[in-house]
Amino acid sequence: MKKTMMLTVAFIGFLFFADNMNAQDFKDGLKLKSQDVEKTRDGSNPNIQAGIPSTDETGIAGPVAKGGTEKGDCGCEITFDNFTEWYVEVYVDGINQGVLGPWQKNVVTANSGKRKIYLVTAGGSKEWVVDSGNCKGKFNWNISK
Repeated sequence: MKKTMMLTVAFIGFLFFADNMNAQDFKDGLKLKSQDVEKTRDGSNPNIQAGIPSTDETGIAGPVAKGGTEKGDCGCEITFDNFTEWYVEVYVDGINQGVLGPWQKNVVTANSGKRKIYLVTAGGSKEWVVDSGNCKGKFNWNISK
């Protein structure tokens, strides 16, 4: 009986630990430092899936909370504060969310869950990468050189 109880507790502990290994939460007050953009042979950037659309037909489904059909709660809000003289493009999961002007502050809203945040200067020479993390709540991130 004692052995069975110990194995059960160990198994539950393992499940909790394994679940949390991949789902790190985003950090508030993050200070993002720029890095040089690594050049690829074909000039593409693997962090960018879609730029700013050139038509009004984006095909992006909005969350139900805002009248769309996409499941989600818009529970992730990130305020970016640009402490540089550069124009900075903001991407969430590879899709363009807009441009931060020099010294400006802007808010990006996304559905809660695992998100990848990528920022790149308009000239494409500097970047900031926040690998996947669990985005739920409000975050304030400072962009610096």
